[in-house]
Amino acid sequence: MQLSFIKNGTDKRSIFDKKMWNYAIRGSISDSNFIYLNKPKCACTTIKRVLRNAESVYSNNKLSSYSKNVHDVENSPFAHSISHIQTMPDDSFIFTFVRNPYIRIFSCYRDKCIITSDKQKILKPLKELGVGHRFISFQEFLEFIAAQPVEKRDPHWQLMSKLQIPHLLECDFIGSVENFGADMMYVLRCVYPNLNDINLNFLGAHNLNSRAYKAKIEDQISLKNIQLIKELYMEDFKYPESVKPKTF
Repeated sequence: MQLSFIKNGTDKRSIFDKKMWNYAIRGSISDSNFIYLNKPKCACTTIKRVLRNAESVYSNNKLSSYSKNVHDVENSPFAHSISHIQTMPDDSFIFTFVRNPYIRIFSCYRDKCIITSDKQKILKPLKELGVGHRFISFQEFLEFIAAQPVEKRDPHWQLMSKLQIPHLLECDFIGSVENFGADMMYVLRCVYPNLNDINLNFLGAHNLNSRAYKAKIEDQISLKNIQLIKELYMEDFKYPESVKPKTF
């Protein structure tokens, strides 16, 4: 694959671009030839689990040698290194998923700031905020994000548009969490055209575990919250609509 930012063998990306690349890029290491742009809090766990299942069916490989942790990039059937991406065909299918910005950030707050178990992992920046030691309100969480430079933000609350890295790779398809089942099935049909309907239905593409999406968010956030979310995620509210899928 030709990458426009490689000039005369030199990587011309900024430090921030490299950081976003590592957060986002998940390229297949089989001959299924896809690149998934990973976006935390946009069904990324479900998507990677479905893709692992599909890779197993597609290659007749049980993936037993890989970590069961779908977020373990270094021990998974996906890669993000420049050297690997360059070996992929130019027509590799590139896709991502986005989510309503209000619901995405509220989901992040509920999952990362509301501690329900002593074993729950707390992100390092949130430990510094006080998560795990005291109650953090949604407004306080939003103000914490607002005080951070964009380049310092954790991927869980980073702008979706930054994780899109459109100036580095152009997506063929942008799905939405709100239409997850149909959009994920479209992705599977593009990436694995030889899989039959029975196999596709067993991959779990409709099994989306998204509590925050089901919640009546208008009952749980204030007008003050809404205004700050609009300011923080202005770019994401201008996000392009999904590429219209072809019919099969």
